[in-house]
Amino acid sequence: MNKFVFFDLDGTLLNQKKRYFMIHQDLCKQVNIPPLYENDYWDFKRNKLSEENILKRNKGEQTFINNYLSLRGTLLEDPYYLKYDQLFTGVIEMLETVSKKNDLIMVTNRNNRANLLAQIERLTISHFFKKILNTYTQEEPRYLAKTNIIRKNISLVDSKTWFFGDSEMDMLAGKSLNSTTVGVSLGIRESELLVKLSPDYLIDTMEIEKWPRELCLDLGV
Repeated sequence: MNKFVFFDLDGTLLNQKKRYFMIHQDLCKQVNIPPLYENDYWDFKRNKLSEENILKRNKGEQTFINNYLSLRGTLLEDPYYLKYDQLFTGVIEMLETVSKKNDLIMVTNRNNRANLLAQIERLTISHFFKKILNTYTQEEPRYLAKTNIIRKNISLVDSKTWFFGDSEMDMLAGKSLNSTTVGVSLGIRESELLVKLSPDYLIDTMEIEKWPRELCLDLGV
C-alpha cells in the first residue's frame, strides 16, 4: 500500500506571519492608511477577517483600500518579503522522521513556482518531498484546487493518505480525498475555528515528540 502525507506550506510548515505583517505595514504607509499593531493584525487574520475588512476597521477609505489590495497581490510572493518566512520549530526533524516510512507531497497555494522552489531550497526542505505541487485560484470552492492537482499528479489507488494544513481549504481538501486530516493551529486560523471542521487530529506544534501518540502510530513513526 502506498502511503502519502500531504503538507500545506504556509502556516503549516512555515511561519509566514512576519511576511504578511511587513507587507501590511509597508502598504499602509504607501497608501496612507495607519498600520495596525502586529498582534492586532494577526488576531483579526486568525479569526477569519478578510484583509479588506481589517482595513475598514482601521478606518481606511475605499479608494486607498482598493489600491492596497491590488498592490498586496503583487507582493505576497516577492523574494524580498519571502525572506521573512521561517520554518516552525521542529519541522526539519519531523520531516526527516515521517519521510522514512511515507512519501511526502507538498501541496501549497502559491502562484509563482520559481520563487516557491527557490524558497524551499533556501530552507533546505525540498529533498524531503517526492513532489512539490502548487496551485492558485480564487474560484469557489477553493479547496478543489488542491484536490484536483493532487488527483492529477498522484495515483491514490490502494493508498493511505494524511493531510496536514492550517486552513479550511486544507481540511476540506483532505476530507474530499478521504485522507486522515490533521489541523495545525500555528497558522492562519485559531484552533477554535479548525475544530469546527472536525479534523481527525488537531496539533499546535511541529515537534513530533509532542504529537498525539495515536497520530504517530498511524503514521508509523
